[in-house]
Amino acid sequence: MDPDSLSSALTPTAAEEEEEEEEPLALRVVNLADRLELLSVGADAWSLMYPSVPDKLQSLYNDGFKLVIFTNESNIERWKKKRQVAVDSKIGRLNNFIKRVNVPIQVFIACGLGESSIQAADPFRKPKPGMWHVMEKHFNSGISIDMDQSFYVGDAAGRENDHSDADIKFAEAIGLKFFVPEEYFGA
Repeated sequence: MDPDSLSSALTPTAAEEEEEEEEPLALRVVNLADRLELLSVGADAWSLMYPSVPDKLQSLYNDGFKLVIFTNESNIERWKKKRQVAVDSKIGRLNNFIKRVNVPIQVFIACGLGESSIQAADPFRKPKPGMWHVMEKHFNSGISIDMDQSFYVGDAAGRENDHSDADIKFAEAIGLKFFVPEEYFGA
């Protein structure tokens, strides 16, 4: 799969950019990517967490909101001998998810590893806000973000059975309201 196909599918048209410049943009940041993967590898290795996801995202898009996925994918860095397999798998899952929900979504993937005793943390890996800053500065057409209307949905909230607290800390670092998927999409 050509990585450019993902970015070109997510690029707003000139007409969309002109419409958006009139008022601050409210973002609905959704970190569904980490929870889509129920199988191990491949473009089809995912399923929707909640049946309401496509309708909720379509409604947000219809209301004029930009949808963004920020996801950590350390497997790409760890799979040194099969890196392209990991890249193709992740991009394939994201492309298939975007086709399924049928709304434009901008995607940012942090591929580096987390902090360790021999390596500093990747500044783009959640909970660090690097991906947000890149989106805001370089991939938002100079449109200011309406932080009061924007929010983040993520599953890594630091609860007892969560794999981490990266999502809630990412939202806190940026200053976004935070919801776990069951709150926003329903159980």
